[in-house]
Amino acid sequence: MGAWGTGSFENDGALDLGWEIAEGGLPVIEKVFDRVLAAKDSYLEDAEEAVAAAEVVAKLCGRGPSPYLDDLREIEDDGLSDDELTLGSWITTAKASPNEDLIEKARLAIARVLAGPTELVDRWIDSKHFEEWKLVVDDLSKRLSAGTTDNSRANA
Repeated sequence: MGAWGTGSFENDGALDLGWEIAEGGLPVIEKVFDRVLAAKDSYLEDAEEAVAAAEVVAKLCGRGPSPYLDDLREIEDDGLSDDELTLGSWITTAKASPNEDLIEKARLAIARVLAGPTELVDRWIDSKHFEEWKLVVDDLSKRLSAGTTDNSRANA
């Protein structure tokens, strides 16, 4: 995992997943969660993808703010052509919203990531930024569990 920050999309695996989501939509997100949840107690290597996918679900549900995704469209617009489909543009034009089953899978996937064993947690524990990373993931977990939504999706 190449990481340059503690945010949900500040690693190579998450950025790669972003392109996949932009091309395949919610089914890509659901497959990530299904893979993570199927791992049960096995050592999980796809945890960074689960965190990123859960961040997208939270954003689509208006359970924000999402520090990275809120600025994503502007970041992507700086270096890409107009015809390139990106995660930021997909989020702002998505026709479907996550249903309750997908939101629950996101919650369970984040709980599974935090429970371990995962490559992602192991790498962060070995760094001096574990507590900062854990705060980011804990915040995401709280946003996914929130019963109320804000209007950020409608204003996107």
